[in-house]
Amino acid sequence: MVMGDTVWYDVLRGKDASPFDVYWERPDEELYSNAESTSSLWETWCPDRDELKERIRKQSVLWSEYVNGLEGFDHPTEKRLGLVLFHVVNHGWHHRGQIYAALRVIGK
Repeated sequence: MVMGDTVWYDVLRGKDASPFDVYWERPDEELYSNAESTSSLWETWCPDRDELKERIRKQSVLWSEYVNGLEGFDHPTEKRLGLVLFHVVNHGWHHRGQIYAALRVIGK
């Protein structure tokens, strides 16, 4: 989720997100762990849990600053931006639900 938020944040700010292509352009079997896996490809981006917590914290601050810096949604482009932001947040909740369901399955 943090990687997805980072990519969306970069794209909305007009930055190049192509360094993340190495993760998107692989088959699912390589991207996601399975019962026999000890790690997943995503962990190469952020292998340390403390680092992951810090990235989550920093990304939250960046999003907050970005949204607070917006002028308003009076212009058609800004209205589309609002829809994109809504999608990013809403889709993030979808993934949080998936994580919660997976944790419930394993008894956590």
